[in-house]
Amino acid sequence: MSQIEGSGAGTGGRKAELVCPTCGRTAPLDGDWAVTERDVDGRSEVAYECPECWTVLVSQPRFERSERPRPA
Repeated sequence: MSQIEGSGAGTGGRKAELVCPTCGRTAPLDGDWAVTERDVDGRSEVAYECPECWTVLVSQPRFERSERPRPA
């Protein structure tokens, strides 16, 4: 019988993992990634960085409560 690999295989059932494209480090989203808030072009954003090679894996804008998009 062969083992089926899929989402969460070998990760203890976790589905949210980040993988650093530079050094290959893998850890859960809520793991020990360096999470920093920074200003880019006059707006605030949150960045997830690899603590081994400092590659930015994810960056997303941080909105003030009044700036959040409202559902249509």
